[in-house]
Amino acid sequence: MSHLGKKLRQIREDKKLTQLQVARLTGLSLSSIAGMEGGKKLKRARSINIADNLRVAPGDRLELLTLWLRTELGERDF
Repeated sequence: MSHLGKKLRQIREDKKLTQLQVARLTGLSLSSIAGMEGGKKLKRARSINIADNLRVAPGDRLELLTLWLRTELGERDF
């Protein structure tokens, strides 16, 4: 699981939501949510969608987007 996937799971669990509930809140498929938590690469728009629809706190939102950027650039270039 990637750092980003772990953060997504943490946010979901902190809000006491299932993956199915997150899928319904965000309009994404259950397999997409499971894949993202498992480390599948995601687009920035999906990160923002999740943060918006789950009403993620500003600090967690920044961390989520920072982890997305790290995934995009790679550890060496970050």
